[in-house]
Amino acid sequence: MRLAILISVCVLIVAFSIGSFFSYENWRTHRYDGLLVEAAVKHGLPFALLKAVADARGHFNYYTMGENGEVGLLQAPQEGVAEYKTEVKKNPDYEFGYVCINKEHRPHSREGIIQSVRGVCNICRTRLVPGLWHPKDNVDIGAWYLAKLKKEIEEGAKNKVGDVTPLLVAAYCLTERSVREATDNYQNPDLPPRLRSSIKDVLDKYARYRRKALK
Repeated sequence: MRLAILISVCVLIVAFSIGSFFSYENWRTHRYDGLLVEAAVKHGLPFALLKAVADARGHFNYYTMGENGEVGLLQAPQEGVAEYKTEVKKNPDYEFGYVCINKEHRPHSREGIIQSVRGVCNICRTRLVPGLWHPKDNVDIGAWYLAKLKKEIEEGAKNKVGDVTPLLVAAYCLTERSVREATDNYQNPDLPPRLRSSIKDVLDKYARYRRKALK
C-alpha cells in the first residue's frame, strides 16, 4: 500500500514537472510575439524571419549579448544601431538611456521610465537595463535595419536572386560589408559555404516557423 502511494506521488511529481516545463517553454517562446508581429507589419517583413532571429540569435532573452557587440532580443548589430540613430533619430549621438522592464507598476511606458544614468527605477526600484536592451526598441531597431538591408540587397541584385533571405540574414548577422565582398555586391546569389554555415541556425529556424504557417 505504501509502495503504491509512493509511486503515485512520484508519478504526480514527474507529471507536474513536465507540465511546468512545457508551460514555461510556451511562455518563453511566445512572450514577445506581439512585438515581433507589430514590427513585421510596420517594416514589411515576415514574422517568421523576425522570430527566427530572436530564437536562434537572441534566444528569446532581451539581455543577450553577442561576441561582436550585438545586443538584445534581435541581436541588433552595432552598424545597424549607428544607422538607426542617424537616419531615424536624426542624431548620431542619440542616447537610449537606461530603462526599467518591470511591467507590474504603472505608469509603465518607455517615455515615463527612461533615465539618463545607470541605477534603479524611480518607481519600483528595479535595476535599470541599457535602453538598447528594451525589447520594444530593440525589435524596432533590428526590424528597421533588416528592412533597410532587404531593400538594398534587392536593388543590388537586380532580379538576379530569387529568394534574398540568405543574403539578408548573412548581411544582418555577419556584416553587410562581408556579404557584399563575398557576392560581388549581391550579383552572385550563392553565399560561400563559410558564410552560409554561420547563419544556418537562423535559416533553419526560419524554415521551421514558415512550416508552422508563421508568415
